[in-house]
Amino acid sequence: MKSLVRWSVLAYVACHNPLMEAHSYRLFVRGIEFYAYHGCSPEEQEIGHRYTMDLDLRVAGDGNHRDELDATIDYGTLAALASSVATKDKHRLMEFVAQRIADAILLSDERVRVCTVTLAKVKPPIPMIAADAGVSVTVNR
Repeated sequence: MKSLVRWSVLAYVACHNPLMEAHSYRLFVRGIEFYAYHGCSPEEQEIGHRYTMDLDLRVAGDGNHRDELDATIDYGTLAALASSVATKDKHRLMEFVAQRIADAILLSDERVRVCTVTLAKVKPPIPMIAADAGVSVTVNR
């Protein structure tokens, strides 16, 4: 009986979960590099840093079934939007910047159901050697 209940719950979630579209696919852009002026110290906001960014989206649609650009989201346009948001203003926290990028991506196309933005500061100013430090923010529609 427990397995029947468990199966029923899983079937209900699968049928009623808006994130599980009949047609959906994952779209990603990794290793986007840019220079920006984010950080808590005045020096970071004046000198700036190199950043890397990864974008990972769950997209509703049939781009994986049709061979036409309008059936999907152009990842060049997506990367340009993310870079523009990331470099437009100075902010203290990378978490805040990543959230603004994710929000802008969700607003840019209603087919985006889930957006994860990973933002990393290259060689961060900390008292040891680290390749990068960063955050990941996930936003669901």
